[in-house]
Amino acid sequence: MELVFGPLPALHRALVVAVTLLAGIACGVWLGRHLPVSEVSAGALGVMAGILIAYLVVRDAHHGEHEPRRVRSSRRHAR
Repeated sequence: MELVFGPLPALHRALVVAVTLLAGIACGVWLGRHLPVSEVSAGALGVMAGILIAYLVVRDAHHGEHEPRRVRSSRRHAR
């Protein structure tokens, strides 16, 4: 499994993270206006949610795993 959006260049990865963070902040502030909590605390929750979502979007799910390779066998098949 590759990255969610594929192997992104650094600039595109930074843009995806920035847009995700801004969307999280905006959603948090919007919820803060409609729920009985302050906009600052809702914005902070939006930042935390944005960080989590940005990490999940651009993370490498198989970081540290080795690539599969063929195994050599010395046994010969009978014909």
